[in-house]
Amino acid sequence: DLMASLGAGDYAPGGAQFLRTVVLVQEGAVYVRSDAALRVIALLDAPYKYIAVCHVLPVGLRDRGYKLVAKWRYRIFGATDNVRDPPPEFKDRFL
Repeated sequence: DLMASLGAGDYAPGGAQFLRTVVLVQEGAVYVRSDAALRVIALLDAPYKYIAVCHVLPVGLRDRGYKLVAKWRYRIFGATDNVRDPPPEFKDRFL
């Protein structure tokens, strides 16, 4: 399993942190919480990618902000009953 081989077994299916936070595997490294979110945001088009400048903040502060957004995300962004499936060419990138 990729996650276990990278030392991130807690985030893999069956792990203590499975589905508790966002996990990004990029170039053989595992990123979680605000590190993962900001790396994904950096790949977006402008103006959204400029939010990634928050990476200069201390990780503790960033993770508190991440957890605050995670707690209130449905009130901020709304919720849906269905999750959109990724296109076939991207299916292998998702658990």
